[in-house]
Amino acid sequence: MPEKGKAEIWTVPVTVPVRKESKQVSAKDGKNLEYVEPRFKPDDLLYFLDVNVWHKRCVFLKAAVTAGLGWQLVTDDQDKEPDADYKKIMELLNQPNGNYSDTLTSLMIRFMIDYHALGNAWLEVPRRRTGEVAEIYHIPGKTMRRKSDFSGYKQVRTFKTQDFTVFGEPDENGMNEVLHLYNYDPGDDYYGVPDWLPAIASMALDRTAVEYQTYLYDNQLMATFAITIEGGELSRKARNQLTKFLQNNFTKIKNAGKAMVIAIDDPNVKIKIDKLDIDMKSDMTAKAREINRDEIVAAHGVPPRMVGIMAAGQLGGGGEISGQLKTFKETVVLPDQQRLENMLNRTILASFGEHKWKIKFTELDISDQIADAEYYEKMLNSGVLDADEVREELGKQPRENPEQMVKMLEKVARVLDGY
Repeated sequence: MPEKGKAEIWTVPVTVPVRKESKQVSAKDGKNLEYVEPRFKPDDLLYFLDVNVWHKRCVFLKAAVTAGLGWQLVTDDQDKEPDADYKKIMELLNQPNGNYSDTLTSLMIRFMIDYHALGNAWLEVPRRRTGEVAEIYHIPGKTMRRKSDFSGYKQVRTFKTQDFTVFGEPDENGMNEVLHLYNYDPGDDYYGVPDWLPAIASMALDRTAVEYQTYLYDNQLMATFAITIEGGELSRKARNQLTKFLQNNFTKIKNAGKAMVIAIDDPNVKIKIDKLDIDMKSDMTAKAREINRDEIVAAHGVPPRMVGIMAAGQLGGGGEISGQLKTFKETVVLPDQQRLENMLNRTILASFGEHKWKIKFTELDISDQIADAEYYEKMLNSGVLDADEVREELGKQPRENPEQMVKMLEKVARVLDGY
């Protein structure tokens, strides 16, 4: 109790809210344009998707194993029974928009193809008046540009444009929101870049090799040569006629293997044909293309066997296959799936309010492949099974083997003799 005649003072702590924000210099401070172009033009990146088979296979493979193996709604709650929230979310995910051919899986595969081909991918997500996401659409990545102040995006198709706002920042004018997933690029504040970018030189070199071979087949099936005339002279008209004759009759695929006979009446005139170009061995080109192929596949982080590459000296070894699959799953597929799940759970599913559900994409199952590879390798090496017995267990036809056929017929004969 305070003494009589003295005032008592109480100190009440007051929490003063402090606005939390980054103090970094923003990229938008140095941009005067409304929209920013990516560091690498999307059409330039997509060109390599059209001309390199290994690059395209890797892009589509990674998209398929990330988002194309299936999905489900899961919960950490002990009660796993579907509730009203589950049914509302599933209604959207089972039919993302009015296009009957668009499933969530097909949308996500296209989304991830853009992500792996361009380093950027977008989804359009219109909302209901209640705030819940009503529909989901894929936006082709090559058409999207980002606002310099990070407040939105513009879709550009030839002379037509459409503005969008960032998800979570509804626009009073009714603009739809978009989700943007990008692969971080230290050299660009606005866009991502694909992982395969360092292999772009190998793709260009591989394309050059293909065009070189095409040129040889189309125009140079007979090596480049020089015609030297000694003891005489051809008129300009005769030279032009000879040049035209050679071009029409000794180039192009249809003229392959033709012979040329030159008859000279004057015994003092000699004609020499000298080869000029360096003899480019076909195996040199094949080896260069093989090196380019391996670098492209390595840049994607895809095991070579998953895209049909069987390297010499690596035809066996189940342990090697299992190691490559495990590394691919843990360093490429799972991180991409987690990134995709986090984006959808924190945005689209979160728009349905408080609930216990989250989306989970089906993981690439490598356990059976690893176990089978190791098991059959041991069975073959120990002699317990031969190659045809392994093929039979895998549901494949045996190889054409006369000895095996004889043994089978002898076995059938013994069975028949018992009747």
